[in-house]
Amino acid sequence: MTRRSAVRPDRRARSPRWRRPALLVVALVGLTTGPALGHGSGAVIEVEPSTVTAGGTVTLVGENLEPNDERVVLLVGADVRLELGTVTTDDDGMFSLEITIPAHLPGAVYEFQAIGDETLTVSLNVVGTPESSAGGQAAAAEPAPREWSPLGLALWLGLAGLSFAVGGLLVIRAERWAGHAPKGL
Repeated sequence: MTRRSAVRPDRRARSPRWRRPALLVVALVGLTTGPALGHGSGAVIEVEPSTVTAGGTVTLVGENLEPNDERVVLLVGADVRLELGTVTTDDDGMFSLEITIPAHLPGAVYEFQAIGDETLTVSLNVVGTPESSAGGQAAAAEPAPREWSPLGLALWLGLAGLSFAVGGLLVIRAERWAGHAPKGL
């Protein structure tokens, strides 16, 4: 009866079976988590001033957006959804829009949304006036929590499941090869 050697010489010459699938997984994860290059890095909207009395005027500015792109602008609150029209970015991917906040809005934290290929948001603190339905109360300190789209939630859950699977494979591989350290180490 012959005994097999502990180290098989052909083992080093062959690529492990898991290497190609692992490289594919790493490549897919890298592609799905990278920045959206089509919109430039750091696409944002900002509002100035960030606190205004109902009836006042603010300026909404967008930067690093897709050039010559049309966006729908909304002002959204707990019980309010006002469509403020559309705006088109210039050749540099920027826009600027002056907006008068309706005088009847109660004091609260609202959110501007610029909707195009993606939705960009920025908070606006509106201080109510005696004429508004809330009667001059200060705005709340925190904006509403982010709502996830079904596609975004599915992508994050898929990425988490994929990470769990890859981690499990790595643990199994480490346990399998724990006693097979190369000689001389």
